[in-house]
Amino acid sequence: MIRLRATPQPGLRRLPRPVTLTKLWSSLTVPKPSSFLTERGPSPLRVLRRLPLTALLLLALLTLPALAAGCAGRETPGPVVSPVPSPTLEEVTLYFPHRTREGLVREVRQAERRGEQPERFALQQLLAGPRSAEARPVFAHALSDGEIAVSAKVLAGEMVLLLTAEAADALAAGGDLLPVHAVVATLGSLARVETVQFRVEGREEPLVVAGTDLSQPLTPRWDLVLE
Repeated sequence: MIRLRATPQPGLRRLPRPVTLTKLWSSLTVPKPSSFLTERGPSPLRVLRRLPLTALLLLALLTLPALAAGCAGRETPGPVVSPVPSPTLEEVTLYFPHRTREGLVREVRQAERRGEQPERFALQQLLAGPRSAEARPVFAHALSDGEIAVSAKVLAGEMVLLLTAEAADALAAGGDLLPVHAVVATLGSLARVETVQFRVEGREEPLVVAGTDLSQPLTPRWDLVLE
């Protein structure tokens, strides 16, 4: 049998053999751990430095799809919205000054409560005014901001009511104590309130009405309630 032998032509270079995926994978030779391990353990940076360039390229190609999928599935969390309490119909007992007599008119009504504290709920209903024709409002005029108190704190049965300056002036405008007794009796009808002290926002001097210092604890005058 005659074998033909290819004779290289002058001036022509031999083309390199194509690199297959198998040969590329076989070239990814990771050095032995003993060559880069230290007493504290292997450093990730040293491992990457010792990998061949082809290994780094292949590693990048394999991790890019996973990173892209993770970024695509990540969602920006939206703002947290606090649930609004549903209104409930509750009964509240209020006291108002009598129009012509020296006493208090008791009024029981039902109103919608939207999660307010019982003290603030009662004060809001007191500010809304009486429904009885025999009673007069506690405050001499309407409040521009619609707020009576800045805060109402109760500790061991003693309430400290911090009034706005406008509410304090409207409470004392009549010059008599019946409006004050109406507020004390309304708050005193709540289970955890025994006495009420009045403070005024932004004022150091005590609130005085008809010669009575309202910064001292006041108890409800149930004897003033008219039947």
